[in-house]
Amino acid sequence: GRLVYASFGSAGVLACDFKGNVVWHKSLGKLTHVFGQATTPVLYRNLLIVHRGPGEPTHLVALDRRSGKTVWTTPEAGKNHNLYGSWSTPVIHRVGDHDELIVSMPREIKGYDPATGKQLWKCGGLGTEVYTMPGVGEGLVVGISGHNGPALCMKLGGTGDLTTSNRLWLTPRNQQRVGSCVIHDGHVYLANATGIAQCLDARTGKEIWAKRLGGTLWGTMLLAAKRLYVTNKEGDVFVLNASPKFKLLARNRMGEHMKATVAPSDGQVFVRTYQTIYCIGQRRRR
Repeated sequence: GRLVYASFGSAGVLACDFKGNVVWHKSLGKLTHVFGQATTPVLYRNLLIVHRGPGEPTHLVALDRRSGKTVWTTPEAGKNHNLYGSWSTPVIHRVGDHDELIVSMPREIKGYDPATGKQLWKCGGLGTEVYTMPGVGEGLVVGISGHNGPALCMKLGGTGDLTTSNRLWLTPRNQQRVGSCVIHDGHVYLANATGIAQCLDARTGKEIWAKRLGGTLWGTMLLAAKRLYVTNKEGDVFVLNASPKFKLLARNRMGEHMKATVAPSDGQVFVRTYQTIYCIGQRRRR
């Protein structure tokens, strides 16, 4: 509630106050990749954790959120190649009696101790390109590859290599996927860049429905009040029932090119197009 954090790849990580004044700036070295960086920093207790990649070098780094001082760094394999890399933003999730930092990397999903950066487990089966955040919920993690690559689901819990023990299903080849999925009431909801939204059984991977919404779906699925919101590059915001029975509730045309996902805050919805930021709804103060 005091600072705004942003990561700019080779330009480093920045913390500003609410008036736009720079509180600290941390230079972490040059990143080299043909497509650049696209991960979002995440907050955990007194830490700001950044997945810096893909390319050379690739690493997870935790900074003191007040000062920018490096607390820990965990190196990962990276290369400057257009068919290799992860742009996955980590997810912090409570597993049993501890927290885990979960991130999709090339070829595998990994879990870390967010306080120390120590790797706790891994589960293999992903492709060499990953654009999405891991979908986490109901004791499950869903990892999705890009470039028509594999998708998999695993159950949480355990240490070491969990590929054999915890992986529930794997589909080796899929449509191109850029946006992340959500898990709700035993189902996985995701969008494909081909314009098709899907509902899968979370524990088996079986397709429940697949419906064409139109355009190029790049946005991540947002779940709110049992509804799904997803955007396409052509400027539409689709609203669906979060249900194993497909129902399209609305198609809202913003009229501008758009690659961002709808973002909620205090009862309002924020929509960012190439030219404009829209705020919809009345703020509900806590």
